[in-house]
Amino acid sequence: MGVDKAEKILGGHYQYAHVWKPLKGPVRDWPLALCDLSSIDPDKDLEMTDTVLDIGEYEVQENYQMYHRQHHRWFYLSEQKTSEITIFRQYDSNIGHGSGM
Repeated sequence: MGVDKAEKILGGHYQYAHVWKPLKGPVRDWPLALCDLSSIDPDKDLEMTDTVLDIGEYEVQENYQMYHRQHHRWFYLSEQKTSEITIFRQYDSNIGHGSGM
């Protein structure tokens, strides 16, 4: 990808979205749980961390770790089937940090 194309993409609005679909179902153990963003206090509940990957050379990625709090609201799809999907937003460039589920 050229520099001009990368700048054009990064200069516009973008979102990271995820699609979750079980390969085997129904899911009874370990369902995907999503925390309601409005129940999180980013200043108290989130901590920025680095993930270091050794893929021939080191790559560092920034990520957020979340501390569990009693006031968080959680959702999950009970006994999710292989014919059911969950779609959720992780990031929206118009909103910035804290724009995910």
